[in-house]
Amino acid sequence: MTQAHRFLSAGRFATGSVVVGLLEVLDAAILYAREGVIGPMSYLVGAVQLIWVVVSVYVLVRIRHRGAKLLALVYIAWVVFTYVLAALGFISTVIPMPFVFLGGAFGVVYALGAAYLGKYRE
Repeated sequence: MTQAHRFLSAGRFATGSVVVGLLEVLDAAILYAREGVIGPMSYLVGAVQLIWVVVSVYVLVRIRHRGAKLLALVYIAWVVFTYVLAALGFISTVIPMPFVFLGGAFGVVYALGAAYLGKYRE
């Protein structure tokens, strides 16, 4: 196992993914309470998303665990999807409620998938 792999294994990626998924759920709950108006939490989640996309790309390239690769691919696809929605004008400083619910649902599914993956580490 290389030095980089000691730092990031499929199990650690799964654990981090649970946290990221729960952050997505928290962000959706706060957005719901604020009627879709973006606040500081959304900016924090956006920064975490960018960092986690980089981590996910690393997992796709370097980690051999198939479940971890699938989890990474799902997360990258989600972020690309949200950025496309923003580029098309569906998301601005006020996020429509259907997208808030979609973000919360994604967070739940992603966190549960990551927790399941975490049970079956390398």
